[in-house]
Amino acid sequence: SAATYADINGASVTLAAGTWIIFAHIVGGQPNAIIQMFGAITDAANTVIAESAQSRPASGTASLNSPMSMNFQAIVSPGVSTTYKLRAARGLTTHTGSFVVYDGSGYNTTNHATNNSDKGTSIIAIRIA
Repeated sequence: SAATYADINGASVTLAAGTWIIFAHIVGGQPNAIIQMFGAITDAANTVIAESAQSRPASGTASLNSPMSMNFQAIVSPGVSTTYKLRAARGLTTHTGSFVVYDGSGYNTTNHATNNSDKGTSIIAIRIA
């Protein structure tokens, strides 16, 4: 994670013209670290549409990866086909612990540690008009 927004790999959706609600779910963690996790829904030009933030204290156990998550939404009305994506960043000042965003589904590894299948982040859109 970086102190400025970076793309979350595989977390994007391309929407046709219309009105849509976008549901964002970001899951991340890092073993025994104080972290601030910031998340955003942006368009392809990285214009922020909606944001969320969450922080978590250190777990006190070096091997335990206490995951955290955030859910947030946005309503968008693109006039033409437009790609929206999820981006994430860590804190800038006192809580600068890095974290890993999990991009698949399900937790099944020892102490919730990350692996190649990753875990849980998604972006989903439903057309409402």
